[in-house]
Amino acid sequence: MKDSGIEWIGEIPEGWEISPLFSIFKERKQKNYNLKETNILSLSYGKIIRRNTETNMGLLPESFETYNIVDKSNIILRLTDLQNDKTSLRTGLVIERGIITSAYIALESVNTENVFFHYLLHCYDELKVFYVMGNGVRQNLKFAELSRLPLLVPPLAEQQRIADYLDAKCAYIDQCLDMTRQSMEKLRAYKLSCITETVTKGLDPDVPLKDSGVPWIGQIPAGWECTRLMTLCSEISTGPFGSQLHAEDYVENQTPLINPSNINNFRIEANYKCTLDSNTVSRLKRHILYTGEIIF
Repeated sequence: MKDSGIEWIGEIPEGWEISPLFSIFKERKQKNYNLKETNILSLSYGKIIRRNTETNMGLLPESFETYNIVDKSNIILRLTDLQNDKTSLRTGLVIERGIITSAYIALESVNTENVFFHYLLHCYDELKVFYVMGNGVRQNLKFAELSRLPLLVPPLAEQQRIADYLDAKCAYIDQCLDMTRQSMEKLRAYKLSCITETVTKGLDPDVPLKDSGVPWIGQIPAGWECTRLMTLCSEISTGPFGSQLHAEDYVENQTPLINPSNINNFRIEANYKCTLDSNTVSRLKRHILYTGEIIF
């Protein structure tokens, strides 16, 4: 191993080199004049996919002549809105010829294995490398700025071996994730079924039933009753109070402020970086939550 000279990379194999991006890639710019290509592509969750314009998801241009024609193995980077969005996956590998918005940067190379660099730039993306390249001022990166990005360059044969290994490994992991998601969906459905059956029919499978009078509830145990929510609650409170809060009211590690993002899978998960001081809490008494209360 040897020192790469790049702090966030550290050591690299002895036979590898460090080269600026412009020595390996050039920016591909080929406008779709006369609507030569009609296969519309988009970058979604780190993958380049065909875009369905009939769903009306997202803005569409007046003409797709402004779009950029890209080829298989080109690498696409979305380097816009860097300051406001630090969660999106911003790189993708083109798997078929098509057109994509010219707001994105398209890279094409000569005599190199693009799949390796696709994985490398994806790694850079996950490490949030792109976000510091604009010195914290610019929200967009142009190719001229990106071109100075240092890239790891193994020997060409090793690039191919690494790409082949990661293709196989990632395909296996994706397959495992799909199976896990399917299992989770089945478990969620089973959980919902258990809850629904128990709260509407009870624990005794042989109990006599009667009509609840509520179509979406159906039959209930004979000894049960249907009543309105208001008869079971001493108070039902509601109403936004954000306009009553000011920047100085927010502190850390005191009384948490609950909003919809804190309600997840039957639980309230408080964020103790978004809390209110005791004076503000006492001022907003009618909004205080207590153990055992239910939040919709």
